[in-house]
Amino acid sequence: MSNDGLSVAIIGASLAGTSAALHLAQAGVSVAIFDKSDFPRRKACGEGLSVQGMEELGELGLGERLASLTHVPFYGFRFFERRKHSEIILQPHIHGIGVRRYALDALLTDECRRRKIPVHLGEEPHILRRGDSGFDVLTDSGRVHATYLIFATGAISSLPQSLGVPAFPRAQSRCGLSVPLLHATPHNRSTVDIFVDSKIQACSTPVDPHTTTLSLFCSNETAHRLTPAQRPLLLAEVCDRLQITAEPSASTLTVSGIGRVHRPAYHRSIFIVGDAFRQLDPIGGMGMTQALVSGRVAAQTIAEMVSTSPVRGEIIASKHHDRMQRAVRRLIGYTALSYWSLSTQLGRRTLGTQKVGGLAREVLLSMHRPSTLTTPYGLLSNLLIESAGLW
Repeated sequence: MSNDGLSVAIIGASLAGTSAALHLAQAGVSVAIFDKSDFPRRKACGEGLSVQGMEELGELGLGERLASLTHVPFYGFRFFERRKHSEIILQPHIHGIGVRRYALDALLTDECRRRKIPVHLGEEPHILRRGDSGFDVLTDSGRVHATYLIFATGAISSLPQSLGVPAFPRAQSRCGLSVPLLHATPHNRSTVDIFVDSKIQACSTPVDPHTTTLSLFCSNETAHRLTPAQRPLLLAEVCDRLQITAEPSASTLTVSGIGRVHRPAYHRSIFIVGDAFRQLDPIGGMGMTQALVSGRVAAQTIAEMVSTSPVRGEIIASKHHDRMQRAVRRLIGYTALSYWSLSTQLGRRTLGTQKVGGLAREVLLSMHRPSTLTTPYGLLSNLLIESAGLW
């Protein structure tokens, strides 16, 4: 490893970290990525990507390569309650896609290498703060100095706290399980299917002609009662509720905590992105979209800081948290409003049925593009999304 100084060292090589690195490189900022794991890797993920997430990759020049990956476009949502379901179809030219997280990680990591961004994998980085002069990043390969750090280490990593970044526990946290469902014959699904009851929420996203990714969310208390022997029974029950005929690949089931902490987006030359900043449930691709959005926002802030005076740079940094909050507010609002519409009787009466499909359609389209402000449904949708995003 070169001992030359870097402007930015990024800890974490998944979507948020690699997207930040690519934006920084585009801006001419020196950057390197470090991760103790090898990439790509398997992890719990809903494996949906919204149109906004697709546009984020397009800004990095990866639109054509994204389209070449195995994926399934989805054009709408089905909401399941008991044995009934309602369906909301988006406009045919507006959709998200189901795509394997593993493939996206590989796409961005390969693009970093193609653009000559140093990517150091499989070696755990150790970080030392050097007063106000930056940080030393040490691995088995050597030592490098960086002026700024970006932590893209996920929600449960303790590395940010070891450098003084506060972590605020959230009042409610949950557990997420993710597993591929293997179809014996090709499916023709073009919707994301969602099921909610009092104890568990489930989201099913098609990712290729023979595979659907099923994500389950429940309280930590419920998760602790799910022994390995009970999980296949739960998966079978959820598949039955969602009317899915497929075999879970239990050997690849992954489990992750959701929403246990949130952190400030900036703290003393350290930027926090992706799940390390805040976790979003992956309804309609919000989780992977948030990773890409937060990586871009952090990179833009740093690019402004390195090209100006230290005093002006501190002013820019002081506004970064608000900038990050605004960037993800609609994603947070969409997720919160989606759960409200599915898990409350009032919500199911208004947003989760086709009886008032105009408002429901506008809420769902909000994750793809700004709602049309010239219609009453569009105005109300924006008000609801913005209000929910403040929770």
